[in-house]
Amino acid sequence: MVSDSTGDLDFTATTSDPDIISAVLADLDKPQDQRRHINGAIERGNNGNMNWNWHFKPDDWALAEMSIELCDGLPTDPQASLDYWVDRVGRFCPWGSFVKQEKKP
Repeated sequence: MVSDSTGDLDFTATTSDPDIISAVLADLDKPQDQRRHINGAIERGNNGNMNWNWHFKPDDWALAEMSIELCDGLPTDPQASLDYWVDRVGRFCPWGSFVKQEKKP
């Protein structure tokens, strides 16, 4: 999720990778301003990602402390320019995002 008071910019990412799950749980023990952002491959389709027309490829993302500026943005960016984000950039790494909660199936 991206820090906004409305929750309108929240998004989800799914994984069954135990290393990613461990990293997420470790971040949840930290204050929000010390949590890492998500960086991962995206593809078309909602796949349970709130109301967005894109999603992170399951198990093909990680938490990062730093990422290149090219893949930074808000969830509205891939929503508005899906072909560009999926076909050209291929990744999304919103620097202002952080793990908000673990959501179990």
